[in-house]
Amino acid sequence: STDEHRAILPLYARRMALLEQLFTAAAEHHTNLAGHHRTFALTLQGVLDVHTLFALETGEPLDEGLRYRIVKQFMYGMWSL
Repeated sequence: STDEHRAILPLYARRMALLEQLFTAAAEHHTNLAGHHRTFALTLQGVLDVHTLFALETGEPLDEGLRYRIVKQFMYGMWSL
C-alpha cells in the first residue's frame, strides 16, 4: 500500500458509508431497493470516480449537463431491478 493509498482510504470509506446510508434510507420508501444498498453505493462510487478521473486527465469540466446525464444513467440502471 502506498502512502497515497493510505491517505485516501479514510475519505473513500467515509464516502462509501454515506452512500450506503443514502441507499438504505431510500429503501424505506422504495422497497425494490432493499438489500441492494452496498451494490448501489459501490456502483455510484465507481461512476463518480471514473468521471472525476476523466475530468482531471482531460480538463473537461463536470458541468451541469454532464452531472444530469450521469445521474440519469445511474437511475435508469437502479430502477431496472
